[in-house]
Amino acid sequence: MAQHMAQQNTEGSRDLSTLVDASAELQHLVQTIWRLRQPDGCPWDREQTHRSIGKNMIEEAYEALDCIEADDAAHLREELGDVLMQVVLHAQIAADAGEFTLADVARDIDAKLIRRHPHVFGDADADNSDEVLKIWDEVKLAEKAAKDAEKQKNEDLKAANDAQVALEDAKNLPSLEEAQAAYNDALKADDAAAAKFNELDNAALRAEQEVADAQAAWDEAHAKANDAKVALDDAMKAEEEAAKALEDARANKGAKSAEAEAAAAKYEKAKSDVLDAYADLELAKKAEVKAQAELDAAKKVLDSLVPYVEPAQPKVTTTTTTTKTKAPAKDEKKADEAALPTTGDSVAAQVTIIAGLGAAAIAAGATRRRFNA
Repeated sequence: MAQHMAQQNTEGSRDLSTLVDASAELQHLVQTIWRLRQPDGCPWDREQTHRSIGKNMIEEAYEALDCIEADDAAHLREELGDVLMQVVLHAQIAADAGEFTLADVARDIDAKLIRRHPHVFGDADADNSDEVLKIWDEVKLAEKAAKDAEKQKNEDLKAANDAQVALEDAKNLPSLEEAQAAYNDALKADDAAAAKFNELDNAALRAEQEVADAQAAWDEAHAKANDAKVALDDAMKAEEEAAKALEDARANKGAKSAEAEAAAAKYEKAKSDVLDAYADLELAKKAEVKAQAELDAAKKVLDSLVPYVEPAQPKVTTTTTTTKTKAPAKDEKKADEAALPTTGDSVAAQVTIIAGLGAAAIAAGATRRRFNA
């Protein structure tokens, strides 16, 4: 750490008095969170997942924002600690699951900051904020292009692998009977896929309703917060007017004592109204923050379902009607049997039928993989 700090002042022209070495404190916090999630730690902390405490991140961020808007540095220190605790806890949950660690998080954001500030850590030049924003956008575009290229490469490799698997599957079909069996499996897989689609579609409809309800709750909370703000402004204005009236009454030596007492009572009432209005505003703001967190959580659930319900419902094309509760009619069964080539048919006809049935089986397998993903 000391070596890294020294590198930040290679020219000797920077003020190191505000460059804080918090490595020991941060490591102690990491160890505390780790200890809480151990088998002999805290039952509540051990049970938490990214989803179970997801909305806490929003709530803590909003509370920190309240301190920022109120210029309350003392409480901002505390709220930033709560936000940091959320970051460390999520990182520990990920570490326990073998996903990533806090060190990975810190390393990634440090690399991103250096990468997106070439005017500080590289050879680019930026003399004002507009030029900085331009550089930032250019770096982001380059990063996106690299990610898109990597994603396309992976998709191409997967497509090539799937094609190879399909080819091997087709080669490995030794007889018409096995092709027919694969075809039947495809029909069953399609029924399962359709049922899964309906299940996801119903879940998405419920999630949409929850989002609508949460939006309505937020709208109501937001309106109440605005009303409370207006009420506070009115109360403060009334207090100012009462204070001025009391000052005038006291300054007017010819005024009756009753008038001065009435002015004083009105002023005290106005002060009390201001305190009440401020308390109402605080309650309304907290209700709005809670409603916002619940709305964001509902939207997140809905967003997680959208990729599964937006595409059209998959269906394997068939020439017969099959259900799980009703066997095909005799005429339909005969028609299906007639469609299959007999031993005396040509080899070319058998190859054509096998290829078609194999494609259906492969399509069903792709459908199954999609819904099991």
